[in-house]
Amino acid sequence: MTSGRKPRAWKPGELKRMRNVVEAGELNIEQIGRHFKCSEHEVRRLTVEQGWTNPNTRKFTKPPKNGVSYWNRAKFEAAKREEVEKTDRRIYGALLDDVQWLRRRGWVINKERGGFRVGNKVIDAEALRNVADRERRLAGVAA
Repeated sequence: MTSGRKPRAWKPGELKRMRNVVEAGELNIEQIGRHFKCSEHEVRRLTVEQGWTNPNTRKFTKPPKNGVSYWNRAKFEAAKREEVEKTDRRIYGALLDDVQWLRRRGWVINKERGGFRVGNKVIDAEALRNVADRERRLAGVAA
């Protein structure tokens, strides 16, 4: 839903000048807005849309907690995968390889109080290994 206002029509070369000012980092967003006679919100919107970077825009943000920046998607996803792997390793222990193999094959496996729920049955660790070995044989993969 829009506010009904039309976006500003920029003069030729004006966006290029604004980009140079933004990326130079000498002025903050508020000062850039005053210089180009537009709102701070408009400058921020343009920096995101056009992919400009301003060293002053995130000047006062807190550093990321575990050293992983949420701005870098690849690092964030790698850290998330590592966290899930660590949690699964803690839950399933030595059975993790079997659990991951069965999940890739479409099985639903959860840790429960009495053992492991595989599909709709609760089984122990030995039976889980047997199920994984059977699936590997059926898939033609050496154990």
